[in-house]
Amino acid sequence: MSTTNSPCLIAALDYLALGYSPLALCTPDHSNMGDKHRSLCTNPGKAPVTEWKAYQQHQPQETEIQTWFKRYKCANVGIVMGGPARIIGLDIDDESGSKKLLEWSKGNIPQSLAFSTPSGGHRILYQLPINIEIPIKSFSFNGQKESLRILGRGSQTVMPPSQ
Repeated sequence: MSTTNSPCLIAALDYLALGYSPLALCTPDHSNMGDKHRSLCTNPGKAPVTEWKAYQQHQPQETEIQTWFKRYKCANVGIVMGGPARIIGLDIDDESGSKKLLEWSKGNIPQSLAFSTPSGGHRILYQLPINIEIPIKSFSFNGQKESLRILGRGSQTVMPPSQ
């Protein structure tokens, strides 16, 4: 696959144009990732392939994004939460997370960018007002595994059309 035809590169550039801070993420099978990355990565398909914390303060340049996807041709794409775009994500993993979100919001969940995840959950993204930051927070209900997670400042998320 050539870099210019990479769906994730095209998406990353679209996300940049929307004001997000896009990232190149490793491939799910770690192909072309290098021995060091493979030995350290515990989240195939989800981990940034470059240092990414600086992009919590500013967006990457288009040339940086092009370089990442030239080097890692099949990389996934993600975006930084918080940061210049003031984006947070609601990561809803199962039915108990969905029910709790409906309960907390009293059924008033504003429409926004949303997509399903490969694990059967879904994610909803929102933009926060200026000067509001929300940290990462996980919730489990009825002693179950994590059902709902707020992806706030200091996190990143995988975005479509990633594998």
